[in-house]
Amino acid sequence: MVKLNIFFAIIISFITTSCIADEKEKIKYDLSQLNNFSYTKKDKSIHIKYQPTLESLYFSPGINIHIENEKIILEVLRCNVNKECKPDLKSEYDDQGYANVVITQNYDTGKIFISGDREEIALDQLNQP
Repeated sequence: MVKLNIFFAIIISFITTSCIADEKEKIKYDLSQLNNFSYTKKDKSIHIKYQPTLESLYFSPGINIHIENEKIILEVLRCNVNKECKPDLKSEYDDQGYANVVITQNYDTGKIFISGDREEIALDQLNQP
């Protein structure tokens, strides 16, 4: 009986530790993990294209967007392939592995920033194709 209790204590400890690790898991890409990030402005929309670093267990389902003090902040989501992530703006992948996202609101690109784990950069500072 004591061995069974120890066994269950170990299992519960493992499950709890796994859940805590998942909560602390990085949910957005750092800017250094995004390759060939570019954008084009077409009519009243902004088309963003990027290539996240290839990983076997993670992918980018899209971008979250929020506004802080007149700045439009974009965060490129990093999601475990076995988890469900719901981005504000869903990405569609092309044949070359680029994620494509369209912002349909007519934002001033000078107010848009891409936010990573350690830094953020103005969209206008990125190279356009």
